[in-house]
Amino acid sequence: MKRVVDRYLQNWRAESGRKPLLIRGARQVGKTYTARALGDFFNELVEVNFERMPAFGRIPIEVKSGIHGKLKSIRLFLEKNRALSPKCH
Repeated sequence: MKRVVDRYLQNWRAESGRKPLLIRGARQVGKTYTARALGDFFNELVEVNFERMPAFGRIPIEVKSGIHGKLKSIRLFLEKNRALSPKCH
């Protein structure tokens, strides 16, 4: 299933110095499918589902660091709890 978003994500993947990817959108539109398909091109994929893991949604966002700080906090949490591994879903 090819969609416009797939072309956008392939362009994102090809960029040097790309920023972390946060996919948001309506329910049942293929976000998870698309993210996992993109993950096949990488050695690691960290998938954080805020509905399944509501504790991640409660990690405060500092004004200075914004979403990047939240992503860093999630990564540190996963590393601390040994939940971060190749193709970690």
